[in-house]
Amino acid sequence: MIDRFIQNVALRAWRGWADAAARRDPRWLRQSRGSARRLKGQLERFLSAADRRLAMPATTHSPILAPSSADWTWRPGLWRAPLPAETRAAMTRDRTINDEVSLFAENQGDEIILRQPRNWATTDLCPYGLEIETFHVAGAFLSLVITLPEAAAQGLTARHLIGLSMVLEVERPQGFVARINIRHGPNTAQIPREIPPGDLAPLIEFDLAYAELDDTAIGHVWLDLIFDQPAMNRIRIRDLTLMRLPRSEL
Repeated sequence: MIDRFIQNVALRAWRGWADAAARRDPRWLRQSRGSARRLKGQLERFLSAADRRLAMPATTHSPILAPSSADWTWRPGLWRAPLPAETRAAMTRDRTINDEVSLFAENQGDEIILRQPRNWATTDLCPYGLEIETFHVAGAFLSLVITLPEAAAQGLTARHLIGLSMVLEVERPQGFVARINIRHGPNTAQIPREIPPGDLAPLIEFDLAYAELDDTAIGHVWLDLIFDQPAMNRIRIRDLTLMRLPRSEL
């Protein structure tokens, strides 16, 4: 209330000064013009920041597009909220980004930069993305590993599908393999799906009916995104979501 009162007083004052400007003496006009210019600069700065912020969905309420039959949906935290400043600084050298996302390469000497850019497009459903910029890469592949939360494994059975939805930008065409991994007892089931270079908005389903799962011993679940021959490229994952859907019975 106090802020609104002050703003209204200032608005009335500037409105009155604008009406009287033609009758005021030059010395007063010169001083007031300087104040007006400083105020204008701050107003333009505020409007620019507000326009950018309001063009984005709320950080904590980023929607996930999923069928109504989905019994679990998830977007990793890296795409929902900014990383701490110390984590962002470490991403240029440490490839463990947080508890959910890591990057593995064949050669530890590979030149790779990770960034968390802000998404500004009105079509974006989440406020942040992940950018992988590669320079000299001696190894044949990079693997982005995303650890799913415990909720993904609770109640998971061979009668489920796991869906993956992504929005990508690439500097040059880049194919990759998405692979879901499910540890059950001493074994690990792996279901790979190949994504061709031209698909920048892949929708993938992993059918667990073919994984020979032991439903009583399902534990750790994670996703691998394996990029072949990734040198000299920039790959931006603007969005990434996972969901779980019951399989239709025949």
